[in-house]
Amino acid sequence: GYCVRVPRQPNGHDCGAFLLRNVKQFGKERGFKDTSNKKAFNLSKWYCAIKDGVGYRQEIKDTIQKLVNEQKPILTKLRRHYQNEKKQFAKKRMQFREKKRL
Repeated sequence: GYCVRVPRQPNGHDCGAFLLRNVKQFGKERGFKDTSNKKAFNLSKWYCAIKDGVGYRQEIKDTIQKLVNEQKPILTKLRRHYQNEKKQFAKKRMQFREKKRL
């Protein structure tokens, strides 16, 4: 087996972003084209480490924010629904307790 050389992070805190960026690149490339020689596994220039590696942290953040914004209306609707359910349950529980006292 060979150890694949991929772009290296220039700092001590972007390892997760680099791992995800490598997975993304692997998917884009549909795997490794040539696994028969060691030179094919030197992918240190697979993508620009600064622009595409460190910058991937921002892309992840933007994607998460986009998903949060897309889900806000649904979350609001669910919150209202469960608040109403909670109120109805409390009302029924009080009615049950009052009947039980009589």
